[in-house]
Amino acid sequence: MTTPADRVRARSSPWAFLVTICLGWAAGCQEDKILVPPPPPQSGKLLVTLITTGSGPDADGYHLIVDQGAPIAVLPSSEVSLTLAPGSHTIELADVAANCAVRGGNERVAGVTASGTTAVTFDVFCPIPGTIRVSTTTSGPSPDADGYLLSLDGAPRGTLGQQEVLDIGSIHPGSYILRLSSVAGNCSIPEGTSRYVTVAEALVSTVLFAVTCVPWIDDTPGEKLVVASRSYGDEDYNLYIMEIDGSGSQRLTDNVGDEFSPEMSPDGNRILFLQWTQAGRSLRVLDRVSRQETILPTKGVDRAIWSPDGSRIAFVRAGRLFRMRSDGSEESSITFGTDDRDPYWSPDGTRIAFTRGLRVFLVNADGSGLQPVSDEPRASGPWSPDGSRIVLTRLEEGCTYYYYYCYYYEPTWSPSDLVILDVVSGGETDVTQTPRLSEWSPVWATDGQRIFFLFAGEGNADVYAIRLDGSPAVNLTASPALESWISIGQVRGATSPRRWR
Repeated sequence: MTTPADRVRARSSPWAFLVTICLGWAAGCQEDKILVPPPPPQSGKLLVTLITTGSGPDADGYHLIVDQGAPIAVLPSSEVSLTLAPGSHTIELADVAANCAVRGGNERVAGVTASGTTAVTFDVFCPIPGTIRVSTTTSGPSPDADGYLLSLDGAPRGTLGQQEVLDIGSIHPGSYILRLSSVAGNCSIPEGTSRYVTVAEALVSTVLFAVTCVPWIDDTPGEKLVVASRSYGDEDYNLYIMEIDGSGSQRLTDNVGDEFSPEMSPDGNRILFLQWTQAGRSLRVLDRVSRQETILPTKGVDRAIWSPDGSRIAFVRAGRLFRMRSDGSEESSITFGTDDRDPYWSPDGTRIAFTRGLRVFLVNADGSGLQPVSDEPRASGPWSPDGSRIVLTRLEEGCTYYYYYCYYYEPTWSPSDLVILDVVSGGETDVTQTPRLSEWSPVWATDGQRIFFLFAGEGNADVYAIRLDGSPAVNLTASPALESWISIGQVRGATSPRRWR
């Protein structure tokens, strides 16, 4: 039989309580014990381990911040046990010295369970920083007078002259990409403009950029090609100038983003082009002599081309043709279609050939006299120097529905050939015959005897030339570079000193 004291102890026990059941007055009372689980624990443990290695540890230690609470001071190599409520917690390691890096980042998310222990480790590497020593040498005629721009993993790190040494200090050990940009187009770096450099703890890593310069191609007068091209190893398209036999290619632009659709002015002194960046596209004019660029105020342009006298520009925006003065002023409409593209002025400046849908039309420069000149899938092209013919791109099956995208951005997806249209008779003459392959961006030589174009028949887009006497086409560039657009023009040579940037 239990005593009153026993019953008090049972009621106060955290593990059980007594229930007394009287089964009958005669038999007396029988006692049954029923066990009840205790209440769940209200906390758990978080064990934070800090491991610091390297030759330059943070002598002041760090601070732990749990759930944005008050900072807790900790030593560089230590263990800290924290009592936290069950659930998810954010732990940040703060006040880490600049020469230290936390592997995996300085923030962790840990789940704490009741009565359990969760472990979190911060592995901190605190080396003595290294240094990258960059030097430049420049040789040859017509050196780059403006010097060069240096970047480390895409971040600007200063400028260097033709012969200069620059130290970049406080570099955490590791591997980086060092790039020398704004190198004038007549200059090159045989080993490449970008280098991988490995920085070791407390040591100096040296990198040499040896720049070699040659005379500018367009310092000598004559017929030249301007091509939008992306060279092997480059991140974007730039404009290049070269001789009409494909030799002596020199870069004209070195901007962030892609430069497309170059068009040389009739006097050869200016180049109209589109620049594409993440912020959008802009219409620009490059002064070929000074190498300075001007951004025109006209927005949303898809293509643009000079008038024969260079005083006006015809351009495409939102599926319509417009014209304006060469400085971007006095804009007016030429057509009112919704799918008009590819404007090309006639040599006398009175008419414009263009593509509407998959047909080629002619229209007077003031917008009157609209007339179709092709019934089959065709893309408009430039007029011959005498104005009697137009070279067209004959579109084959495969990409006619998405013509604009394929022709301008993925032309190798759009099988096509080149044909010459007689403007008076409407008759066509084949220039190329390459089933299931692509030719695009044709331009006439100034003598009207050859056509330059792009062809990707050998797996890479190159510049080709074909004579109209039946001779086979000739690959002029045959390089790993990927060309996207061609322009041609006569230059009279340089008339003022070059500048770059």
